[in-house]
Amino acid sequence: TIVVFDNTVPFIQCPMNMTVQCASQVPVPNTALVIATDNCNGLSTVTFVDDVISNQTCTNRYNVTRTYRATDECGNSSTCSQTITVFDNTVPFIQCPMNVTVQCASQVPIPNTALVLASDNCNGLSTVTFVNDAISNQTCTNRYDVTRTYRATDECGNSSTCTQTITVFDNTVPFIQ
Repeated sequence: TIVVFDNTVPFIQCPMNMTVQCASQVPVPNTALVIATDNCNGLSTVTFVDDVISNQTCTNRYNVTRTYRATDECGNSSTCSQTITVFDNTVPFIQCPMNVTVQCASQVPIPNTALVLASDNCNGLSTVTFVNDAISNQTCTNRYDVTRTYRATDECGNSSTCTQTITVFDNTVPFIQ
């Protein structure tokens, strides 16, 4: 009596772990990237099992555990997992309004976040806020510099700043009659 009984699970190797910046860069499951062999005939069927998301702290910071299964002709199976780390650590792009010169202190424009250009590497969205105005080089009421700072912050808390210089320079002689 010769009994043939395959109870050895197939060998399976997942794609290498990877890190991407944005959720949109997580690749779709691809069984063609999985290596699987069987002890008897070398053939096994590879299927995608699932993606499990963990450690999510924001839209673009979390881990995906992707699981694949290899099954041989006798129903023996084994699984492997690939970890895909989504980690956005890129600061948003920010561009302040152009520097300006005005004659009088009353002409200094109010802070306006709508004039600031900002975008994020992942979804393009970032929040722009006015940080502060710092006055320097003041020699009189209508001669000084304002350094205006704005900040762009993305959904994961990455932020960058830019500054605009507003020069107040009264060089107009008084009117006399």
